[in-house]
Order: sequence, then C-alpha cells, then structure tokens
Amino acid sequence: MKLNFSNYFRSRKILISLALRNLRQHRSKSLIIASIMSISVYVLIVGLTTINTIESGINKAFIDYFTGDVFIRANADYKYSLLGIQSPGGLEDNPVLPEYTKIFNYIEAHPSVKSATPYITGAARLSFENQGKEGQRGGSFLIGIDGATYYDSFESKIVEGTGILPDQRGVVLSKSNRAEIQDYLDVEINIGDPVTLYGFGNGGFAIRTVPLVGVFEFVQGKKEKNYLGFIDGDTFKDLKGLYYVNEPLNISEDKIDLLDVDLSDDAFIDDFFSDDVADAQNTLDSELNLEIERELEDSSIVFDQIWEFLVIHLDDPRFARGFIRDVNKWLDEQGIDASAGDWKAAAYPMSTMADAIRIIFMIVVGIVFCIAVMIVINTLVVSVLERTPEIGTMRALGAQKSFVKRLFNYEIFFLSLFSGLTGLILAFLTIFIIRLCKIESTNGLTFVLYSGNYLNPIASFSSIFGPFITIMIAGFVANIYPLHLASGVAPVVAMREK
Repeated sequence: MKLNFSNYFRSRKILISLALRNLRQHRSKSLIIASIMSISVYVLIVGLTTINTIESGINKAFIDYFTGDVFIRANADYKYSLLGIQSPGGLEDNPVLPEYTKIFNYIEAHPSVKSATPYITGAARLSFENQGKEGQRGGSFLIGIDGATYYDSFESKIVEGTGILPDQRGVVLSKSNRAEIQDYLDVEINIGDPVTLYGFGNGGFAIRTVPLVGVFEFVQGKKEKNYLGFIDGDTFKDLKGLYYVNEPLNISEDKIDLLDVDLSDDAFIDDFFSDDVADAQNTLDSELNLEIERELEDSSIVFDQIWEFLVIHLDDPRFARGFIRDVNKWLDEQGIDASAGDWKAAAYPMSTMADAIRIIFMIVVGIVFCIAVMIVINTLVVSVLERTPEIGTMRALGAQKSFVKRLFNYEIFFLSLFSGLTGLILAFLTIFIIRLCKIESTNGLTFVLYSGNYLNPIASFSSIFGPFITIMIAGFVANIYPLHLASGVAPVVAMREK
C-alpha cells in the first residue's frame, strides 16, 4: 500500500489549525496553564544558573587558592582533609604521607600534571614581643609549604614583604588576620618582627620563633576575614614533631651505651656543666656524627621527606577523575598506603556547601514542580469537561479516538512550547539585567558565591535547556489523565449536552 504523504501532511495541518484555534477560544485557561509553566521554567533556569554560579565560585576559590585539582593523602580509619580531622575529639594529628619522595617523583613525571606541591596543615597560637595584653595570643590555621614548589602551583597576592622563599624560615599571615591580631593584642606587627608559634603534635608541646616575612590577601580590595597563614615546612614539622626515616640506623652498641644515662642521678646533674663533661660530650657528639655519616655512606639508607599531603594541578582539570583512578591504581600496585582524591575531598567539609545548596534547591523545586503539575492537570481536566459537547460532536462526525488524542497532544505541545520559550526569555532578561547592574561583592564569601568581584550568573547548556525539556515532558505527563477523559467521550454525549 502506497503511503499518501499529501494526505498525511494535510491531516497534520488540520490538527495544528484546530489546536491553535482551540487555544485561542479557551484563552483564559490557556493563559493560566501557560503562566504556571512559564514561571516554572523561569524559576528552574534562574535557580540552576544561581547554583552553577555558586558551585563555580566555590570550585574556583578552593582549586585556585588551596586544594588544587587533586590531592594525595595517607589512608586512615578516620575521615580527614586538608582542613584537619573530622573526629569526635578532633585532636588527632594528620598522618604522614608514606614514601613521599617516590610519590612525588611519579607525579612530577606524569604527563597530565601541570604542577605539584606538598602541604602540612594545622593550627597554631601566635604571640609577639611587647604585646599589649599579657599572656594573650592570636591564632591562625597554618599551611606548611615548600617554598621551592608552592608558588609554581598557587598565586598569592603578597601585599607586604615576600612569600616563603626556598630554604627560608618564616611565616606569612593574611592581611585581615594580622589586623585582627593587632587589634586583639594591642600591638603593631611589622615585617621582620619575630613571631613565636606554639604547637602541639606527636612530639608534644613545642615552641618555635620565626620572622614575619610577608602579608598576603586572596581577594583584591576586599576586607574578608581570613585566618589562614603560611609557614615554612621545616618549622611546622618541628612544631608538630614530625620526624621520619625509611630505615633505622645501625649505630654501634658502645656509642648507644654512652647515651644511656640516669637523669635522676644528682651526681650526673651536678657534673653535667663541668668542662670535663662538656669536652667529653663534644667528643661523643663528633664520634656519633662520624659514625652516622659512615653508616649513611655505606648503605642505601635515605631520609625521606616528611609531608602530610601532595596537592596537584592538572593541565586539563576535566580529566581529574581518570587521573585519580590511574594514581590510585599505581599506589595499590606499589603497595603504598595512600590514596588520591578530588578537590571536594580535600576541602571537606566546606566543599559540601554547594552540594547542600543544590539538594535544598532541588527539593524546593521538586515540591513547586509537583504543585504546578497538579494545577495544570486540574485546569486541563476542567477544560476537557467544558469541551465535552465539542468533543462529542467531533466523535459524532466521525472523528476517531486517535484523532481526539492527537488534537489534545498538539494543544499541550504548543502550550508547553510557548511557556518554555516565555520562561526562557524572561530568565535571559533577568540574567542580562543582573550582569548589567554589576552587583559588587562586599567580602570574601560573596566573592566566592558571585564567582568574582561582581555577581556574574553562569548559564550552562543544562541549566537552560534542561528546564525547557523538563516542562515539555511535564506538559505531556500532566495531559495523560485529561487525554484519557477526552478520548472516552461518546458521540451521544454531544446530543445529551445540547
């Protein structure tokens, strides 16, 4: 049987004409349905664009300034990140990254890696000479860095002094943290001033004094509160009592015996500072040092570097998942008890902010969407009931059920299409007006949420066309029950309703 395309297109043309005519004749209900759908599309697009903007801002802030694209840490039974350990007590130290040198060499040679730098993180109390309040100290969350590699991975806006240079001892504070400490301690803090740091780690309580070498800020011209500081890795290791060697040294027993003394012996304490004891101690130190040097020269023993994390920037962050998978596979093959993760794992729990906002938004949107669909269904049902005589007349004139179904499908299609385009245009106008107004960020938090100095909504393909396609599908779903009612109208109804 030969298909008659002319008749096919003629019937479709008739259906389209009837559908548009019916929408015009029932314009009040059509406008109600279209308004509800348009508002739903508008809210979805603006909301998803807002979520995209917040996620992009948080993503950029952490990756560019703190976490990198990927980080590697030691495996542990508890959950921890660059920000510390999330445990009930919260007092445990971060575990040391095992075989750091081996891992770093592998990462540095990887073709996907742009740069890599190690971290040690934790908090410390700070005090300054001639501080105004006796016994009071300021505090800071510190990142111990390697000055030779850190600034290849992260940009830091130094407003005074310098950053941590290679092989340099020192601390760098944020501009806002220094200002707050100055106000709190009633003391002026200048570049070069000694900073006494109080830390507690594996080695117990420790105190170190280093100079303030620089002051930085993340956001230009913003007065955000920022309690982050940077310190050279060696000083931070001393504060946290981090010492590590791959293998024990085999020092001779006679030298070890010389170190076995009873510190409670009064005679030993009294004689400790005598010239004879001092000379003997110097001799012992020299002999021990020589034996240690010989032991190192005659063996393969190496002192590994001590770090808690390795933070990595990739040439193309889009391939972070594949890179993490490859690194974890290599770590397993090498038997190294460590694992790689993305920036969200590195910044946990702060990175969950965007996920929480998205979940809350999607729940609210889901509720609103369900309500909108119910209203549309009710409006369509009322429309079908009012048009029962019309439907019955079409059936009496020979229209099949399939014809009635196609007619109503065309009507809801044009309603959904018009509503989607209207909501799309309104959302674009809103985004354009927001960008035109140049709403400026007032602090570090809004800078992150705005994804820059000004509120700059980021509309992605999914945030625009996702709601549009969703409303089209929702229209057909909402039309299922009214369609069933319309197709069930018998021809005799038309005469009964006359």
